[in-house]
Amino acid sequence: MIHRLHILGASGSGTTTLGRALAERLQYLHFDTDDYFWLPTDPPYTNQRERTERQQLLMDDITAQNAWVLSGSLFGWGDVAIPLFALVVFLWIPQDIRMERLRQREHARFGERISLAGTCTRPPKRFWRGQRHMMREVWTSGADNVMTSGSVHCPVPSSALKGSTPSRNNLLC
Repeated sequence: MIHRLHILGASGSGTTTLGRALAERLQYLHFDTDDYFWLPTDPPYTNQRERTERQQLLMDDITAQNAWVLSGSLFGWGDVAIPLFALVVFLWIPQDIRMERLRQREHARFGERISLAGTCTRPPKRFWRGQRHMMREVWTSGADNVMTSGSVHCPVPSSALKGSTPSRNNLLC
């Protein structure tokens, strides 16, 4: 049995949903990279933690446990955790579906404040980070490069999990 899984994909691809569902099914702990990357704020996702602080918090949690599922992206800050992965799974969802999921998620979180007519003159950074960086397929190329560069020394399925069905619906174990 694999005990240390990392599920990654672009914003809106379902990494957190699948990570939570899989951790629940396997009775493992679930960790999400957003909890390390972002400081708790209201509204959320507006202030980043310092890189060294997020690395230390992540490593404290995942080295204290034997069985866990980590969801979300570590690119650019979380390479210290890579040697602990026993399996890495990359989720790929069509761009138009991801963008619609992001719009729905942010509207559910922030309501009319996120619309142009609302009171939020600048929507949360996380939403626009998703819009700016994930709209291009450059992210996918970057993920492929990291997983094939030799820095990940664990099984990585030869093809990503692909599709538009919600991640929780695809959980078969």
